[in-house]
Amino acid sequence: MPLEDFITDRQDHEVALNTMPPSEHLSESELRLIDDIYREHGSKDQWQLRDWRHEHCGEWTPLQEGRARIEAEDIARNVGKSEEEVRRFAEQAAETNLMAKVLSWQ
Repeated sequence: MPLEDFITDRQDHEVALNTMPPSEHLSESELRLIDDIYREHGSKDQWQLRDWRHEHCGEWTPLQEGRARIEAEDIARNVGKSEEEVRRFAEQAAETNLMAKVLSWQ
């Protein structure tokens, strides 16, 4: 199912779940990670989340206006991955993106 089936259109910087996405393809550790993140950040509003990200996410770059794409490699570097791990991660992300693009055309 497309993402749009689960998440509402953004309005006034807010989104909501239309329905809970299936979780049968997530491992127990992934489900625990989601729970941990929600415990830490679930009570924050969008502006508190934005401020937290700007303080703690090194891949974010301040701009005068607009948006800049954050590359997967930048995220990997900022969480402490080696250059070899960054390269492998980028290759895997490119393969995944290509497969998603190819499969969405069918």
